[in-house]
Amino acid sequence: MLEPLTGRRFRLRHGRFSWSWLVLLFGTVAGLAPESARAQQSEHGDSQVWIDPKVTVGLTDKLDFSAEALLELTDDASRTGLLLIRPTLTYRLTNRFSIGGGYTYLATDDHVGSDFHEHRIVEEATVLTTDDFNKPVLTLRTRLEERFREGEREMGLRVRGLARVDVPIGGSRRLVGWSEVFVGLNSTVWSGQSGPGQLISFAGVHLPLSGKLSVEPGYINQTIFDPGRNRVRHAFAVFLNAKL
Repeated sequence: MLEPLTGRRFRLRHGRFSWSWLVLLFGTVAGLAPESARAQQSEHGDSQVWIDPKVTVGLTDKLDFSAEALLELTDDASRTGLLLIRPTLTYRLTNRFSIGGGYTYLATDDHVGSDFHEHRIVEEATVLTTDDFNKPVLTLRTRLEERFREGEREMGLRVRGLARVDVPIGGSRRLVGWSEVFVGLNSTVWSGQSGPGQLISFAGVHLPLSGKLSVEPGYINQTIFDPGRNRVRHAFAVFLNAKL
């Protein structure tokens, strides 16, 4: 979902793991532990497959255009349950800090009568601890969404916070882990009460296929915070990233 951006090209080589990064990662997990523990008491949920291709085109030295599509195969990967399309523009203020925005279209269908189409306006800011990917890198992204669902009059406002860690493991490969929390900032009839709505976590590996193409396969855990019982979904995910 998130491919770190820098203002220059780089080649990854083997780097030593810093114990401070391990402490930071465990600290992040510990902060999410109360909700995660409650989620494990919920129903087992659904097994899914997520396919997420993304193409990024450099318009100038600092401005990029990206087009991303997410396809979720649900009900034990037997059918299409969600389609998301997200075009965005990203402007790099420095090699470690960027801002951007765009539009998101979302369509879902659970095949039991609950289907909807949603349109979102997106603003985001991303910061990296370093642009040297020979070392472990922490990427933080904050995304604000103004959400409009077809057939509804109210606008839903939501903020998303993502933390991603990349650790080089030799050559141009690296271990990847990230978590993103979704928090509603207002209450509407269709989006529910304000507060934490869901948590998505990923663990996988970054594998370069060529100088401009990479793939990140791995495991996704999605916890949806419902009143009483949470829904937990497990997915095999493949993120494809092409930089032109």
